[in-house]
Amino acid sequence: MTRKMNQYIFHRSWMYDKKSSTKRTFKATFVDGVREFVAYAKSRYVVKLEGGIRCLCLKCMCRLIQSPRSVLKHLKNLAFRDDYYV
Repeated sequence: MTRKMNQYIFHRSWMYDKKSSTKRTFKATFVDGVREFVAYAKSRYVVKLEGGIRCLCLKCMCRLIQSPRSVLKHLKNLAFRDDYYV
């Protein structure tokens, strides 16, 4: 992926555009964006302090702290919560 996470701060349409036209696979921009997002989150001090990432999927809604692997799985299967901006 040529763009880095800090370039997604104001442009986050990739978060809500996950399925390809066949609806059976994820778009590459979505998969790359989720991976970059989780990698960026892992580097943040608060994640180290809390012992995991606050999962921002539709189910967890930033209330539950999950492992990076779980967050990846949740975001792919459940999607980002609406209007996520932090």
